[in-house]
Amino acid sequence: MANSNSTAERELRISRLLNAPVELVWKVWTDPEHIKNWWGPNGFTNTIATMEVKNGGDWKFIMHGPDGTDYRNHNRFLEVVQHQRIVYRHISNPVFTATITFEARGDKTMLDWHMLFDSREEFLAVVKAHKADEGLKQNGEKLELYLRQMAARPVAIKEITITRILNAPRNVVYNAWVNPVELAKWWGPRGFTTGLTETDPQAGGKLTIEMLGQGYKNMVTGVFLEVIPQQKIIYTTSAFADTQGVDTLKGYNEIKFEDYGKGKTKLTIYASIVKAPAELQAAMDGMNEGWSQSIDKLSEVVTGAKTEEIFIRRTVKAPRALVFKAFTEKEQLQKWFAPDGCSITFTKLNVEKGGTYISCITIPQHGACWCTGTYLEVTEPEVLIYTSALCDENGKLLTAIDAGKDSAWPQETTVTIIFTEEQGVTNITLHQNAPAELAKQTGAYPSWLQMFDNLDTLVTKQ
Repeated sequence: MANSNSTAERELRISRLLNAPVELVWKVWTDPEHIKNWWGPNGFTNTIATMEVKNGGDWKFIMHGPDGTDYRNHNRFLEVVQHQRIVYRHISNPVFTATITFEARGDKTMLDWHMLFDSREEFLAVVKAHKADEGLKQNGEKLELYLRQMAARPVAIKEITITRILNAPRNVVYNAWVNPVELAKWWGPRGFTTGLTETDPQAGGKLTIEMLGQGYKNMVTGVFLEVIPQQKIIYTTSAFADTQGVDTLKGYNEIKFEDYGKGKTKLTIYASIVKAPAELQAAMDGMNEGWSQSIDKLSEVVTGAKTEEIFIRRTVKAPRALVFKAFTEKEQLQKWFAPDGCSITFTKLNVEKGGTYISCITIPQHGACWCTGTYLEVTEPEVLIYTSALCDENGKLLTAIDAGKDSAWPQETTVTIIFTEEQGVTNITLHQNAPAELAKQTGAYPSWLQMFDNLDTLVTKQ
């Protein structure tokens, strides 16, 4: 007679000996900035909303399928023993309990990954509908691949990660990175231009860029380590040669290109400095700003923009999840989303993809300014994209002239906001496709700056 206590008919299990120390395996399992890069079957990407790796902590995330379908997941950690064991309950459907054990074996790690479903029927349904058995196998393979990539990364003395949504197809953005003619148009911060620019985008191929600006000329050289066309580029850089011709600044960079909706590209940049003398500390301190300005220029090249648009970057000393809530919850928005001396109310606010809003900013001595728009993308807590247009109190669209504004102001603009987090600090990048100079003249640009000041005050008090 079969053992009624057996769980073999309702469980999945894989075991792998990973070529990485247990400390690294644990890190890529428990750090949201790592696990989002390898979790899920082939073709899936992830957005982590919350990941509290502690007993009773929540883990909420969205898996984005290759066909565009979003799968929301909610887990709760039941047991966390550092470098040894993780047990979590998958609360959202399908319900199961997962146990992951980590066993150090010298500089390798034996990983045992076990999923136990509540019933045989649930197990069979998940395997049939979602091919969970094959998915778990692919997940383990992706973890192995990611660990190999991590091991290949040199130790960084300074590193940053930047994510941007560019309003151009992936093949166009990729071409702007590997085509020397296009690369020369945008490489380097504002105020810099390029001279000699050569690329050989294949493993072992060389990169050469002559940077000109601010009274000096500097030759940047590098080697392509990995090139997957329209998907990923990994390359090194060397610069600032000393009197002996030895480069004193060395970097390592990973660039990832992903489709993001119709005709758009999600660009993820990991940039690091692996060698630098003390006298180049200022260059390292300006690394994030330098890259951000370069990507602004790249955006202008790939979209064919002829005028500088609104780009604002701010750093807020608060967790990303908290900052994202301030952008999406009515009670929070009404505390900061208006310029100094003004107030805002929302007669409608539905913050989800396809949702709409109607808002009114009351401006002393000038009256009311009504706006409406649609949320094009809401990916908590990473991305917020919405349109903005002038309207009346019923949401009926108005021209700038009818609304009493400058006639040159666009009928509709799109606002894209990217949130990234580093050690509890949130970096916000805002792009609005309206002319920056016009925005400064009409007060729209300084209004954004004042609102960000209000936001900073609000979230740092919470």
